[in-house]
Amino acid sequence: QMWDNLVNTSRKEINALKQLYLLIQHLKPHWRKKLKNSFYSYLDLVIEEEFKSLNTEKVSKDIEIVLLQFEDNIFSISETRPKLGDIAFDLLSKVIDNREFRIHFSLRHLPPILKLLYFYITTIMIIFPLMIGISNLYLDYFTKLSIGILVFIIFIVVDDLDHPYRPGNWHLTAGDYQKLLGDLKSIK
Repeated sequence: QMWDNLVNTSRKEINALKQLYLLIQHLKPHWRKKLKNSFYSYLDLVIEEEFKSLNTEKVSKDIEIVLLQFEDNIFSISETRPKLGDIAFDLLSKVIDNREFRIHFSLRHLPPILKLLYFYITTIMIIFPLMIGISNLYLDYFTKLSIGILVFIIFIVVDDLDHPYRPGNWHLTAGDYQKLLGDLKSIK
C-alpha cells in the first residue's frame, strides 16, 4: 500500500506539473519566461538534490525557495488575470501537496521491532525445513531448497519495498521527472 501511494503521488505531482506548464503557455512572454525558469529550477532541484537526499531523510531547502518564488510569480499574475491565477494556484497547490505526500511516504519505513521480528521469522522459516525428513533424498533436497528460496525472496522483496529510493527491483527514480524536463524544454 505504501509503495502504491508513493508511486501515485509521484505521478500526480508530474501530471499537475504538466498541466501547470501548459497553463503557463497562455501568459505574456515576460511572465512565461519567469515561470518557465522557476519550473526548470524546480525540476532540476528535484532530480539533482531531492532524489539523492531522500534516502538520508533530508529535504532540500532550495526547492522550498523555488516554490516560494513560483508562488510569488503566480500571485503577481493573478493580479492582472485573476481566473488564470486561480487555476495556476490550484495546480501549484496540487504540486506542493503531492510533493509533501511523496516525501511523507518515502520516509516511512517498517518499525525496527517489526523488521527484527520479520527477520527472525524468515530465519526460522529457512532453518525449520532442515528438521523435516522426507525419505526420498532428491525430494527432500528440492523441498528444503524451494522453501528456503521462497522465504528469502519474500524477505528481499519486503526489504526492497521498505527502501523506495535505494537501488533495487522496486525503487522510485527521477526518470519521470527527467523525461518531463526534457519534454518541456523541447516545447518552445
